[in-house]
Amino acid sequence: MSRSTMSRRHPGLLPDGFRDVLQPEGGWIEDVRRRLLDSFQSYGYGLVAPPLVEFDPEPGDADLFQGAFRLMDMESQHLMVLRSDITPQIMRLASTRLDAAARPVRLCYGGEVMRSKGTQLRPARQFQQIGAELIGSATLEAEAEVISLGAESLMAAGVDALSIDLTIPTLPGLLLRQSGLGEGDCDAMLDALDRRDAGALAAIDGDDASKFRALIRASGLADMGLAELDTLALPGEAGRLVARMRRLADHIADTLPSVRLTIDPCERRGFSYKTGVAFSFFAVGHAGELGRGGRYSLDVVGGDSETATGFSL
Repeated sequence: MSRSTMSRRHPGLLPDGFRDVLQPEGGWIEDVRRRLLDSFQSYGYGLVAPPLVEFDPEPGDADLFQGAFRLMDMESQHLMVLRSDITPQIMRLASTRLDAAARPVRLCYGGEVMRSKGTQLRPARQFQQIGAELIGSATLEAEAEVISLGAESLMAAGVDALSIDLTIPTLPGLLLRQSGLGEGDCDAMLDALDRRDAGALAAIDGDDASKFRALIRASGLADMGLAELDTLALPGEAGRLVARMRRLADHIADTLPSVRLTIDPCERRGFSYKTGVAFSFFAVGHAGELGRGGRYSLDVVGGDSETATGFSL
């Protein structure tokens, strides 16, 4: 057998994390995609379709396309990224092509994304991402609208036993900046919070450390978790964010009574550019989350910034 024959791959073999989608799954995926986008548009969200590739972002924006494939444009000799997340593309559209549009701007999208690495829960490296963004409103009503849109659209697409989990990704960092803990204790605290390791937190003394132990105790059903957070009487921005999460929880309980509501004030992984209350959608029988979203800020022409809220599924 020749060397070329030995190294030849089987024509049906694909790289890890990629697969062919056949019927009936292909038809089911398209049906769900169509139902979701139809639901978004019925709420007044305009459909947009950014391209598959973008120029490689500036160093300060590099985390917006974490895990992206990179390739060289042979025409311009510029490095490009193959999108790993469509939300940064919506941020670009809002701050450039749509910077003069009346606010708030409501946009939705659906398309393929590719990532250089899969995860244990999601080994696929190519999949559909569908989402919606409300740009230019800092009101609580904007967040409530977006959460309701995501939940109602998922249920309309056939998702049963839906659960929403609320978090504040910036809360641990805010509490650390208010604390008198040293750098080593701060790093240990964040690591313990990420692992939900109450034992490691117990080894750190002081009133500040007790606040972080309360964050772990607060994880669970929203009513009990918010009651635990209330005992902390958090000052400043931390207190305002917790109060905002409570108001959102009350809204969800009133408008989506069939949805199970939980909070996890320790959760910050995967919410790198979120600046306010964030959320994840879960459902019984599905491994991992169905989608996530929250409030964030984006830069606009002239050096200003504006707030936006959205989610991706």
